[in-house]
Amino acid sequence: MRVYEVLFIIAPNTEEGDIETLITQLSDVITNQGASIAKTDRMGRRRLAYPIGKFTEGHYVVLT
Repeated sequence: MRVYEVLFIIAPNTEEGDIETLITQLSDVITNQGASIAKTDRMGRRRLAYPIGKFTEGHYVVLT
């Protein structure tokens, strides 16, 4: 079986409760397609390599 990682960045102005909701929703989409999630790594708020829109930071999340 192949192992994949999905990294996504959530806007820094998103509230903590909404971040958990987004992670749950994306996890549900992945598992509904037949995959399984071995690990969820919440890396926290980090600086972006370059600005995206008007944001210079974001909440990083990695699903394995």
